[in-house]
Amino acid sequence: MDNRTEELIESYFSGSLNTEESRELQSIMDTDPAAAAEFEWQKKLAREISKLSLRESIQNTDWREASKPPFQKVVMWKKIAAIAASIAVILIAWFVMPQLGAPSSESIVAESFEHYPNKMKFKSMGGSEEIVSQEVIDAFSAYDGKDYTTAISKLESVVNQNPDRLDYQFYLGVAETGNKDYQRAVNTLSPVAQSANSAYNTVAKYYLGVAYAGLKDRENARKYLKAYLDATDGVSFRKQAQKLLDKGGY
Repeated sequence: MDNRTEELIESYFSGSLNTEESRELQSIMDTDPAAAAEFEWQKKLAREISKLSLRESIQNTDWREASKPPFQKVVMWKKIAAIAASIAVILIAWFVMPQLGAPSSESIVAESFEHYPNKMKFKSMGGSEEIVSQEVIDAFSAYDGKDYTTAISKLESVVNQNPDRLDYQFYLGVAETGNKDYQRAVNTLSPVAQSANSAYNTVAKYYLGVAYAGLKDRENARKYLKAYLDATDGVSFRKQAQKLLDKGGY
């Protein structure tokens, strides 16, 4: 772009272009596609700036003046182009930056998960009631250590060998939720939450709510979290469930 074209464009944005200069500028735009494209981009940027209340947020005096439509004659066209590019960056930051600091739905779900303490009363683990195989002991040892990957592998085998034990199934579902295997957790925990005879019926609803939130199934997440909070007993994770409802927008 030659100096004359720059001068004409500068005059256009400062509002000082006369009739003869306007015809000259139009002639250049008709014959120089590159200049025409750049000119159109600058006009589009000026229109966008006029829609936003950015002027007070721009501290540099030259930039603030340049953001006023029509653009004032601050410097020659090359500096105006640089200012326009800087304003474009500000426009992007204006819309994008507020979202960068917001917690993601995944992090909210992860923060809402709480490990459920092992309440099984195995004699070989210091309990007073049930004698179980070493396989069960190993599975719950991994669970107690929050080694969910190992616990899942071992508990799956235990559950398959004891299909009537919803308590084993519950701990498997918790491990799957903690491991972010949300779909598997839903499949595992649903029978526990639906069984009126299970001692883990209430708390299973909390983990189901977390798992559904992890799957971004808002309707079921809200359903089970609310059911958990409305329960009259076993609501140990009320704070976590309410936080997920509030911050997750359920």
